[in-house]
Amino acid sequence: KALDGCDHETAYSYLCAALSLLPKDHWENHYDLSLRLGFLIASAANSTCRYDEAIIVLRRIIEKARCLDDQLPSYILLS
Repeated sequence: KALDGCDHETAYSYLCAALSLLPKDHWENHYDLSLRLGFLIASAANSTCRYDEAIIVLRRIIEKARCLDDQLPSYILLS
């Protein structure tokens, strides 16, 4: 909701907190959540000028994504 309301700083901190609560194997056991959360974090990071952090998250998504359809939004944001 914070991301929709243009409060990207708050959204970024909430999303990072959510990611920190996931288990280490979240990509294997919570794939859809990991994919969505990762992209939202990258989007919020990009909106708050944390470009290096956004790139790291987007590359991780591309590495862990199971198919091109899951990778495509990250490639678009990365470009």
